[in-house]
Amino acid sequence: MPAEIQLCVFEKKFEEPSGSGYCQKLETFFRACEYTKYEVVHSTISKAPKGKLPFIILDGKQHIADSHFIIRHLIREGRIKDLDKEAGLTPIQRAESRAWQAYMEELVYPAAVWTRFAYPENFEILKQEVFNSVPILIRWILLPVIKSRVRKGLIGHGVGRHSREEVDSIIEDFVENLTTRLHASNGDFFHGKSPSVIDCVVYGNLVNALQMKSNPTYTKLILSKEILKAYIARGTRLWFPEYTGILEMVKG
Repeated sequence: MPAEIQLCVFEKKFEEPSGSGYCQKLETFFRACEYTKYEVVHSTISKAPKGKLPFIILDGKQHIADSHFIIRHLIREGRIKDLDKEAGLTPIQRAESRAWQAYMEELVYPAAVWTRFAYPENFEILKQEVFNSVPILIRWILLPVIKSRVRKGLIGHGVGRHSREEVDSIIEDFVENLTTRLHASNGDFFHGKSPSVIDCVVYGNLVNALQMKSNPTYTKLILSKEILKAYIARGTRLWFPEYTGILEMVKG
């Protein structure tokens, strides 16, 4: 009998973060909520309702796509607790969280993906870390198609229209801004002593960047900040203790 929720994501190793920040965010949400009625199912975008991962299959029949709307749906149905409510967030703190989520997911993450696909030296690394297990003939056919699709999507988004210097500055500014914000939190998490939904977004974004070797500048920036390393270590020990490689990267 299948679990209550099937979490459909890109294939990955159990002991490593996902190569998708959105997939990582959603599983982090389940772990942070201490929700155990889910199972991870490796899937492909061809099976996804909106042509992207993650999506969930609820009770074996209802397909819901997009990490943001999945979380909203599960909280509204009472399937999973509201982390923001549990943490006692005020309306202003909820609004700030949504702004930071948009900042990371609509600007910073697309910028990071652009550096992986559009910078030639990074794309060579990406080919090895993501596509190396694909049979070589299929790889020759698929790679140009995937690269073209991603680049066109990010050009349409807007981030792909910026210069390399401008894209790099988006990531540099984010790391500085996040460092400043976490210093002001007066606690272990974004809004203090208890995790909220924004922590799932932040943590998922950061460990995805550390997992991917094809964004070396982003990784270097994260590891240059002790508060970010401590934040990642805290979340990893709490939610993903199996990520031993991440813990090794951020140890003091």
